[in-house]
Amino acid sequence: MLYDERRPWQLSEVGYHFVAGILHHLPALCAVTAPSVPSYYRLRPNGWAPVRADVGALDRGAALRICPVHGSDPEQRARQFNVEFRVADATASPYLALAMLVQAGLDGIRERRVIDVDRPKPLPGSLTAALGLLEDTAPAAEWFGADLLSAYLLFKRAENTALKDLEESEICRRYAEVY
Repeated sequence: MLYDERRPWQLSEVGYHFVAGILHHLPALCAVTAPSVPSYYRLRPNGWAPVRADVGALDRGAALRICPVHGSDPEQRARQFNVEFRVADATASPYLALAMLVQAGLDGIRERRVIDVDRPKPLPGSLTAALGLLEDTAPAAEWFGADLLSAYLLFKRAENTALKDLEESEICRRYAEVY
């Protein structure tokens, strides 16, 4: 469904718009896919982790990485083709993160979004910034449901406040005990 070897990044038209939707909403989605204070210790420049909402083939620094395919059989290549989402970590709920990514991708298909290769949006540098972006994203309340979004923001902001005066090492120690 996503593969077309003749198109940029080998993304089919549907795949292209799906990826564009994820990239469009990604800064806000970070609040769900990178939902902890230490999530943002990894998402820093020069750390082999994404810092922009971008896509790249074989690029481990891209937010969405087009993985390599092998062989000469077109059907085999299409079955191998996948896009790796690189802005998630173990503190995320896989169910909630996947649901939000699918919603963002479907929005990209519906709205025929395009990938901005020249000016990719920067990813937020903290959980606080990500939560603000999520709250300001119009479809977030629809995708979450107003009550779940309100509860999620309240819980994550309380978590953030509880850790605000601690050193990075202490924050990581506390998360390591939980996760």
